[in-house]
Amino acid sequence: KQVPGAKDVFAERVTGLPQIVIKYKKNAIAAYGLSIAEVNKVLRTSFAGESAGKIYENERKFDLVVRLAGDRRDDLEDLRTLLLTNKDGMSVPLEQLAEISIEDGPNQVQREDAKRRITVAFNVRDRDVQSVVEDVRKSAEKIQLPSGYYATYGGQFENLVEAKGRLMIAVPIALLLILLILYSSFGSLRYGLLIYTAIS
Repeated sequence: KQVPGAKDVFAERVTGLPQIVIKYKKNAIAAYGLSIAEVNKVLRTSFAGESAGKIYENERKFDLVVRLAGDRRDDLEDLRTLLLTNKDGMSVPLEQLAEISIEDGPNQVQREDAKRRITVAFNVRDRDVQSVVEDVRKSAEKIQLPSGYYATYGGQFENLVEAKGRLMIAVPIALLLILLILYSSFGSLRYGLLIYTAIS
């Protein structure tokens, strides 16, 4: 925001979506004679649903799916009191087997070339794109990014760099062709160069 010419700065929101986090107490799970797979199955059944049988309607067959009601899936207390039964027939509430909390998690995860990406966008006003990006790049170099993180610059600046790369090839070829045409027209390199210097 401090770079002159960079306006309407927008950073992609990547966190802030509340999610239920369950941290297993492995010692407690083992003490009650249960396994993490069994706890996972109960949780999966509660939220995603699990087939408990089939329903037949004429010639059509449907899965009978069991899961918690919508309002029950949002309430932590209902989740904490969810009962699991071990091999001895003892019922154990989930809160004794895991810590359950609501934490802010990823809002969205964008990927490009199989790598996570966060976009910071801005519009350029009252300056040219290249000088603004160069100033942004200098500011970004002061930021110590963690290992594995790096910054790339795209959008109109990327198009500008690609166009400059193409022109670096196209312009010399065009000038050489003009010189060849002048030489073939006048039959003299001296006259061709004389006119060519006036053009260039």
